[in-house]
Amino acid sequence: MTQAPAPPTPRPRARRRSRLGLALVLLALGLLAAELALRGMGSRVAKGPATGELQKAFAAAGLLRTDPRPGLHYSNSPKRRVELSGRRTTHDGRGRRVTPGPFAQDAPAVVFLGDSTTYGLGVEDHETLPAQVAALLDGAIRPLNLGVPGYNTAQELALYRSEREQLDDAPLVVLLYFPNDSIDAWFWDEAHGVLYYDGLPLPAALKRSLRKSALYRAVASAHARSQKAAGRLESERPQNMDKSMAALAQLAQACRDDGRQLLVAHLPAFVSLDPYLGAGQVARLEAQCRELGLPFIDLLDAYLAEREATLAAKARRRKPIPDSARRHYLERFWVLEGVDSHPNVEGYGIAAEALARAVAQQLGG
Repeated sequence: MTQAPAPPTPRPRARRRSRLGLALVLLALGLLAAELALRGMGSRVAKGPATGELQKAFAAAGLLRTDPRPGLHYSNSPKRRVELSGRRTTHDGRGRRVTPGPFAQDAPAVVFLGDSTTYGLGVEDHETLPAQVAALLDGAIRPLNLGVPGYNTAQELALYRSEREQLDDAPLVVLLYFPNDSIDAWFWDEAHGVLYYDGLPLPAALKRSLRKSALYRAVASAHARSQKAAGRLESERPQNMDKSMAALAQLAQACRDDGRQLLVAHLPAFVSLDPYLGAGQVARLEAQCRELGLPFIDLLDAYLAEREATLAAKARRRKPIPDSARRHYLERFWVLEGVDSHPNVEGYGIAAEALARAVAQQLGG
């Protein structure tokens, strides 16, 4: 009786392919399970800067949208009108913060570029810094408020390039530089209503696809936390300032190409003074403006002058002036005292007086 031949022994290469295939299937299943689990966790996935109540309310109100235009990542939602903490917030058809008039019939448009401090997070439409500048100039300018919360200098450049044909022949652009404008760009997560940082070293085109994944956003958020812990998200970090100053140089050239003047103004962070924490950044910014031939104004000087006048008045009344009153003077201008350091109406008012004079000077007034 003949014996049946033994089955052929699988070749080592075939076995390896089989194991690799199984591993890939298990990996795919694991990634799918993680994706579904993270989506179920909702807004806890993508950690961003919008941690305060006002920022959360802004995000929840749908005032931001994903924007496919180059370099923007997101922008203000057009045609929105909501109330945040009882304060009216209105966007026009291009997503710009509306500034109520009246304005002179022949008033030139002035473009204001910046982040949430230019936008005016936490104050009424007529209380923003661009609005107060226009009011102080008796409606002699029509401010175009292009401020977008969370933007950095590169995004402000990208927004100008995208909007340059829609700026009503504005002769002047004002860049309001806030200290955290040097940090890398944030991204908008529409599904969870938060901003998050994505510094992963991947091509931008690939990121646009991957951002749809909750798992990817969670990985990006974890990477951001490690970057922050390592000090790489510090606004005064030389590498971050290098990128910001390069974007400023490109913005200056873009304005020149369009026949527009660029005025750069430093709006201080509303934190402790003596020393001012952004002093190194301001020095670098001023030097860059000098090199580029740009007019520059440091709005911190207006607050320091106001502080000295206030403390001098107290001294005349023989009231004690503790060191903390000098060091934490700017905190009196927080939009939400002790909670949110965006400027309040009075805080913007001090900056507006100095900025209005600079704007008038640039326009020949």
